[in-house]
Amino acid sequence: MVDAVPAAPPLVLDSQDLRSWFHAATDGELRLTVTTHQSPYLSAECDSGFLQRLAEEVLPSATGRPVSDIALLLCQRWRVPAGVGSPRVLGLMFDLSGDDELGHYSTYNGIPREACALFLSQFKIDDPTQRAREIVFNALHELGHVFNLAHDPTGQSFMIEGGFLRETNRRFLPEDQDRLRRAANGLNPEYAYRYLPGGEPFLGVRPQSTRGARGIRSRLRESTRLTLKACVGKNAYLVGEPVVLDLELRARDGVVLVRPELDPAYAALSIWYETPQGERRRYMPFNQFCTRPGPRLGVSQRLALKNNPRIFIGSDGFTFPTAGEYRVWAEFETRQGERPRLVRSNTVAFEIVLPRRRDDVAVAEVLRDPQVARYLAQNGGPLTLRRRRALNRVVRAHFHHDAVAPTRHLLARAAAREGRWQVVAECLARLRPVQPSLDEGARRLRAIVRHRR
Repeated sequence: MVDAVPAAPPLVLDSQDLRSWFHAATDGELRLTVTTHQSPYLSAECDSGFLQRLAEEVLPSATGRPVSDIALLLCQRWRVPAGVGSPRVLGLMFDLSGDDELGHYSTYNGIPREACALFLSQFKIDDPTQRAREIVFNALHELGHVFNLAHDPTGQSFMIEGGFLRETNRRFLPEDQDRLRRAANGLNPEYAYRYLPGGEPFLGVRPQSTRGARGIRSRLRESTRLTLKACVGKNAYLVGEPVVLDLELRARDGVVLVRPELDPAYAALSIWYETPQGERRRYMPFNQFCTRPGPRLGVSQRLALKNNPRIFIGSDGFTFPTAGEYRVWAEFETRQGERPRLVRSNTVAFEIVLPRRRDDVAVAEVLRDPQVARYLAQNGGPLTLRRRRALNRVVRAHFHHDAVAPTRHLLARAAAREGRWQVVAECLARLRPVQPSLDEGARRLRAIVRHRR
């Protein structure tokens, strides 16, 4: 456990700490040892890269999978992207499988379900005792996800989705207890690999045919009050180049209240893609968010809920690893009245092309490195010195290459967070991103630079 906040509450519920709850749930077969670390980093605005850096500092390098070391990160706040409202992200679970469909690299760490995080600013409870109990309740929930336990639809256990601590849910369900026991005692190695941290991806899900998931969602009636627009910036991308999907959710008329969960890390939003071979797969994000129902956001024709997820790499490696035409669309589940409704976006098509010129080869070689790709997808995070130098070198050498524009935008944002405004100005010089959301972000950064001058 790493503590990235000034004073974290004791993780004790009903006089039992985290170790005791897992120990009791498995009749003594699952034993946890807790080691506390204090991080020097400020965690008021966390993103995926920041969390990965924290986990990297405290977790030893794994020599195999499953793993025996996991991290519970206690932080202040998740950085909410501009335009997506203010969702109450209580916690999240890391889910990086490490698969590299290109076959050239292994992705960063390559370990799914190795860490989870809680964001303490979201526990707005005046009573300090009750607040501490809610925090440890949710810590048990997120650690349950690390052990591959799904949400409990009955709401009778720690795995309730977005729920509050009650008398009836301070336990693990019998079937979850059985999963934890089997994982711990190793009687069935395949079963243990599925539920021990570092084994299979979350719930064993990989991007497969949409038939099963769409079969469930097809029973949902489509919303007649909302529209979801998807777009990308170009018709063709260099292999390895960041692909950003701009999403806008609007109401056809009047104002409609929706939960601000327009991100693939929420269960409400699914992004699907069709490969050049005709296979339909689901994009799997790096993180899985756990939220608590909060205020809804009003959307209308003029006021949209927006987000721009980067979808070129996810927890299962590269999304678009080979050349050819891909088709992408999104599905957002919302609740209007008592029944859920489904909003499907338009389908966007684009081509992934192989390098043709010498500068294409140089740029693609760096961007196709999964560690660099993860860094770009998460707007920062851990990057070895060698790869950081390679990225800076390719940006300087091919400053005006189309495929480098998203990287220049990211470097400008990172420099702005650190107050290095001269670097921001240099990164933005003659930058004209074709992606609408990145172009809007570049204009905002330029306005800030002008004001600073």
